[in-house]
Amino acid sequence: MVVGMLGLLLPACSLDKFPTNQIVLEEAFQTIEDAARFNTGLYNELRRNSHSIFIGTSEMMSDLFNARQEFGNRGGFPHRLQTDFMGSYEPRDIWGNVFGSIAQTNFFLDGIVNIVPETTAQREAIDNFIAEAHYIRAKLYSILATHFMYPYSVANRNVPELGLPLLSTFDLHARPGRATIAETFAFILADLEAAKNINVDGAQNSTRITRDAVYALKARVHFMMGPDNRALAAQYANAVIETGRYPLVTTEAALRTMWTRDQSTEDIFRLHVTATSFGTSAQGAGANWNDHTTWTTNNMQAFSFFNAGLNAYQPDFIPTQTVIDLYGTGDMRLGVFFSDPTEQMVHITVPHPGVRILYKFRGNTDINVMYRHFPRVARIAEMYLIAAEAGNSLVRLNELREARGATPIALGDFERELRNEWVREFVGEGFRIKSLRRWGAENPANALTHWGLNDGIRTPQDPTAVHNYGSTEFTHRVVTPADFYRFTLPIPANDIRNNANMRQTPSWVH
Repeated sequence: MVVGMLGLLLPACSLDKFPTNQIVLEEAFQTIEDAARFNTGLYNELRRNSHSIFIGTSEMMSDLFNARQEFGNRGGFPHRLQTDFMGSYEPRDIWGNVFGSIAQTNFFLDGIVNIVPETTAQREAIDNFIAEAHYIRAKLYSILATHFMYPYSVANRNVPELGLPLLSTFDLHARPGRATIAETFAFILADLEAAKNINVDGAQNSTRITRDAVYALKARVHFMMGPDNRALAAQYANAVIETGRYPLVTTEAALRTMWTRDQSTEDIFRLHVTATSFGTSAQGAGANWNDHTTWTTNNMQAFSFFNAGLNAYQPDFIPTQTVIDLYGTGDMRLGVFFSDPTEQMVHITVPHPGVRILYKFRGNTDINVMYRHFPRVARIAEMYLIAAEAGNSLVRLNELREARGATPIALGDFERELRNEWVREFVGEGFRIKSLRRWGAENPANALTHWGLNDGIRTPQDPTAVHNYGSTEFTHRVVTPADFYRFTLPIPANDIRNNANMRQTPSWVH
């Protein structure tokens, strides 16, 4: 099994005998069956980096959610954006998990070349495994780029040591420094170029990497690379849309099924999950709130946690009223993505009348484990919004809005409503911070305005301000610029200490 193998992948201690408790490259890859098993393991690696803290952390950091008074400081460091965030487990676990998976991918790519195919079918299978591994590494690096790098720009793209350590081979002793941002994106795009040899056609709800999934990731990566790459981003996004394979759902029932059963015409690529994929806890992995190891595996429950013992919802984070007010009459997403406010009054432990909670991640009822979903790596709604923003296309924006039952918008409202549409469609899915950083400007209120009940929510504060949310007063107003340096996660302190070549992101050095 690939997962957890890194501790075993050590050099042999003699020339004629391999230790019985270690796996070395030459022994790991001998047959096509070996390659297939490792390939399955790489899908597992991608899955564990595609949910939970990898999307939930940035939502906690954003202006879209407030912490309830009873949230117990779970997710408190990212939510408050404190300097103590440098020692918090979120950046440590995102960085460590993703680089661990990159190491597994490199081990696979280094080893699979040792297999000599015996048939044409085996040669084709090996070529496809290699292409999939390049896609997986590109995806993993794009996750790191989203969290740990400044946004791509002409001013910073070639500045030394602002990018990521680039690892193309497996080496437990490697201590690489950081590349530039431009070099990091070139590395990602080179992997996506190698992934073009994937031989699986696109299909709805695919749990295998497809050519359409490669195009979707190319669209996202070029979109991340600033205005000079927007034409390519729109080109790739439109190419996926124009296959016609992923029609937008147009009914509330279909949208609800998409989030309660993981069945939809819109999923380009998602990862298979079972009731035991992340542990066997009845509440889903992460039921032990005091155990960070389990909580980080499924912390999306922070937005809709249900306490079975109390028969009550106890979410740590609730969406702001500003988010709820974005959904106009007829927009089916309000009723599907969020709880009914009257239900919330009945079930929430400490009632906040009129408050809704995010319902997206309550769990797939077919899996029958709370908070368990098929992580969506690529879905067509993102392609519509990339095509709209990168291609300046009012048509694409309105196609998405009309599918969701929302009223088409006029050209004069395009920029404002496009930005709002990213929230309406992707609330809770980890898009807000990267959207604000991409725009390089504040939100329509000219700041990330955040309201909270607890002291020290963020700085600066205005303790005299009052914001009514239902019947609750949030008394701390926070104004944070969209280019705030703490939206770029710090390199974990342990990696700085153990690697003399690693440099901290400059804004985090005090």
